[in-house]
Amino acid sequence: MLKRALVMLISVLAALPVYFSPGEAISPVGVMTPGDGGNYTMDDLATLAPDAVEKTGGYYLVKGNITVTFPDTLSLRPGDVLKFDSSAHLNVRGRLLALGEEGDEIYLMPFNPLLSWGGMYIYSPNPQYTSVLKHTVIIGGDVSIFCESSRLTVTDSEISDFQRSGVEGREGSNITLLGTQIHDGGYYGVYLEDSALQMEGSTITNTSTGIKTARASLELKRCTLERNRNTGAYLFTTTASMQDTRFTENPSYNLLLSRSEVELEGCFMNSSIYNIYSLYSELIARNSTLRDTLKDAVHSIGGSLLVDGLVVKGAAQSAFDLNATEFVVRLCTIENVGHPPSGYPFSAFYMTVSRGEVSYTTIRDVGFAYLEMVRSSVQCWISRMEGAGRFSFALDLNSSVIVVESETSGPLLFRDSKSRVTYSRMYNITAVDSDTGQRVENLTLDLFLPGGEVRSFFGPEGEIRQVTLNITVESISGTAHLGDARGVLSSPGYIPASLTLEEGSPREITVELFREHPPPFLVVWEPGEGEVVTGTLTLRGEYQGAYPARSVEIRFDGGEWIPLKWSGNGSFNLTYNLSAVIPGPHRLEVRAYDGSLYTGVAVINITVMVMPLDSDGDGLPDYREEELGTSPFNPDTDDDGLPDGIEVDTSDGVATDPTNPDTDGDFLLDGMEDINRNGRVDKGETDPLDPDTDGDGIPDGKDPSPLEPEKKRSNVDFILWTEALLLAVLIVALLLVVIKRWRGR
Repeated sequence: MLKRALVMLISVLAALPVYFSPGEAISPVGVMTPGDGGNYTMDDLATLAPDAVEKTGGYYLVKGNITVTFPDTLSLRPGDVLKFDSSAHLNVRGRLLALGEEGDEIYLMPFNPLLSWGGMYIYSPNPQYTSVLKHTVIIGGDVSIFCESSRLTVTDSEISDFQRSGVEGREGSNITLLGTQIHDGGYYGVYLEDSALQMEGSTITNTSTGIKTARASLELKRCTLERNRNTGAYLFTTTASMQDTRFTENPSYNLLLSRSEVELEGCFMNSSIYNIYSLYSELIARNSTLRDTLKDAVHSIGGSLLVDGLVVKGAAQSAFDLNATEFVVRLCTIENVGHPPSGYPFSAFYMTVSRGEVSYTTIRDVGFAYLEMVRSSVQCWISRMEGAGRFSFALDLNSSVIVVESETSGPLLFRDSKSRVTYSRMYNITAVDSDTGQRVENLTLDLFLPGGEVRSFFGPEGEIRQVTLNITVESISGTAHLGDARGVLSSPGYIPASLTLEEGSPREITVELFREHPPPFLVVWEPGEGEVVTGTLTLRGEYQGAYPARSVEIRFDGGEWIPLKWSGNGSFNLTYNLSAVIPGPHRLEVRAYDGSLYTGVAVINITVMVMPLDSDGDGLPDYREEELGTSPFNPDTDDDGLPDGIEVDTSDGVATDPTNPDTDGDFLLDGMEDINRNGRVDKGETDPLDPDTDGDGIPDGKDPSPLEPEKKRSNVDFILWTEALLLAVLIVALLLVVIKRWRGR
């Protein structure tokens, strides 16, 4: 049993990555430079130790360790090819200069392509000694380049097929990678511990994790970390700056942070489960793009987040999933998020025990809600939110949102009884002199808020900015409380002006202030005291003041003031329709307003008599039309040419039936008989109540001369001859039909 356990333990340990300084590996043969500060080449080493370095077939076969002793330098020339035995290392304690050229690169590789080699170990603490690799290709090695307390610059080179790391820096190393490709390796493209890395124009692909750091400093510019098997970069307790860098198709995490401080500028990330996963870290991201994640674009637990100019598109879950995080999101665009291929939709922001600000941001096409919050608080400033799948905001456990000058759509969802949403609108108020139009300085605004609170604002330069009005929706009621406020705006030497701020008020308000002046004066001439007024009130009088009147106002019995449109100085003549005033005695009050002051109030007692309503204007009140069965909306109910009111008017002795177009049945419409439509039988008109006006026995409608009885005989003869002629024509037509049918047989 013990033997089996030991075998299993050894198997597990063998499978783990080995984190130890390789040092100078033991080899049966090797070569060491003399330590005299000289500059040595591979030819020199082959001469010093032919058993360790053999030049053959156009390359150097390295059979044992090469050690560059301090303060010596090993110079590799363009075209040098070094093939190492599987146990051989290149140990640099002085300096290495591998200066190849484009098209004539330097190669370091294993002698047996099926095996690896020991790799390069650089330990040169002297800050004046920097090893340089240029146009160098390194293939294989447990760690291709291992730096400890050293300085290294690698330019336009390629590192591949390593077992553990392409480049590894420890114990205060400072490494620079320029235009270098690291690919097809084991655990890490670059591993840093207590070291610094500057990387520009370089790529890391097809490793397990592109960059892994611990207690390090990192600077990336125009780099690419793509298609690594797990993570693009994993930073632990690291300070990092990344500019114009791409993280693509790293399946688990494009960027994984733990207790680090990272700043992104102009970066691009896509095609991962998480684009950024941050644990207790401080992240600043500016002008970057995050696309196409299987879960969250940014997932943060603890720490802080400052995002400026970020574009997030295509996150299957949330754009930001924040837990115990303080955040600021500004000038961002978030769209097409929260639509997983299957299952429950997600929100653009999902936050737990977090607080922050979203400003100048556009959010559109969201699966569930713009903000989904649990025990969190957010301020949304001047943002646009549209296309929420179900809700605008979803709140739980005493969460709160303050929406300032932002546009949102969709209902609210409260999951508790203590959360609230406050819509806050800001107003900028300017005062101008009514005479000159110039700004009035030294302003004071006393604003009386709902609940009795009074707030004072000051504007020494003639403008008061950011006066706020809040509309709060509370989860306990689910209804909005409009917090309108009334204020008084004043300045020395001017008459105070009142204003009201409410939901529909414009954001930019200009108020005229009038210089101090005596109150204006008003006198009313008409109506007189005790006058009876019918239908329309005529109001005549005179106004005098330092400023022209803006309006004349009236009210009845202490009700609401009604403005009558008039402006000027001097006499006025106005009218007001009394149809809405109840008939009877009333107390009429009149005043005028000059824009800042009112005149005294003139009081007149009047009696109102209102004409009955006549909707169709036919002279017949609606109530009479209802009694008579006529239409109150058709002035001529029977369409006979006479208005209903004239037909029923008996003052002239003639009253026809307003529902019968031919009252006397003489085949003439009433309006054809009363030609001038005045309700009387005038000369030249037939009587609409007499079917035979001239009494000749022929109805007026058939009588060619209904007003001339002496033509009765001639009229009768004419009628008889006409009827006889018509009968003869009918008989002849019948005979023709009979003859035609008889011949047809």
